[in-house]
Amino acid sequence: MPALARPNLVVWSQTQALKLTLQGHRATGLEVLRAGAPAHARARREIILAAGAIDSPKLLLLSGIGPAGQLRRLGIAVHRDLKDVGANLQDHLRVGVRFAARRPLAPSTVSDGLFTYSTAAAARRATAAPDIQFYVGRGLDVPDQFVTLTVAMSQPASRGALTLRSADPLAAPIIRANYLSEPGDLAAMVEGVRLAQSLARNGAYDTVRGATTAPDANVRTDADVRAYIRRAADTIFHAAGTCRMGTDPDAVVDPQLRVNGIAGLRVADASIIPVNPNSQIHAACVVIGEKAGELST
Repeated sequence: MPALARPNLVVWSQTQALKLTLQGHRATGLEVLRAGAPAHARARREIILAAGAIDSPKLLLLSGIGPAGQLRRLGIAVHRDLKDVGANLQDHLRVGVRFAARRPLAPSTVSDGLFTYSTAAAARRATAAPDIQFYVGRGLDVPDQFVTLTVAMSQPASRGALTLRSADPLAAPIIRANYLSEPGDLAAMVEGVRLAQSLARNGAYDTVRGATTAPDANVRTDADVRAYIRRAADTIFHAAGTCRMGTDPDAVVDPQLRVNGIAGLRVADASIIPVNPNSQIHAACVVIGEKAGELST
């Protein structure tokens, strides 16, 4: 990569971040394991934390930045009591509606799709974004044996949380996604599955669509569909929100991405997003990174 030739860039591979070092309410560096050996990176100006919606809040918590009660129970010294570190976890859940293909479909790394409104979102269309996303095709570079329409809940009301398992930085955190904990999310997903089934019955699919494979023919009622969604749904890996940006006292970062109450520290990744976009979040993350670069110059 051309950027590796820059004199102001050093890349440490085989390195695990452990926790931030702080002097009072200022971040001064980062403790790491580099090739299995302890090391320390000291910041002359500031630190930009961009470890993602899982590891950014985990590192803040390990460093004593987070809900004071949770930290004290784990024996972690509290540097800043911020109750929303690790809270507000949101993600895009998806489920497939799949049919056997009458013939193998050509490889395609591109999937097409659309956005639409569930009944509840349509009732407030003037203020609400489309809350259901469809995409057709699985983006495979090998022949596909299935015709697949994927339904995604793109504006979920459900929220989860990330907490520490222990004060050991190498221990995995506890992630409670709380998918479908809000009843409206499940109702919207049922509508999405029904619409996908209707679209798939369109005559345009007749030459390629074979027998139903998921959900199978025994799934008929809405109760059956709800059970299928709970059983078969998975994530698009669009986790966000765990270091929420805002102007209120509980916000983890301010609009300049600075951690509330900690000098010399910004967060720049999907964790700062207050409410997830109703689509893929890659573009938003690129913009966050570019903005962080501008703010830190």
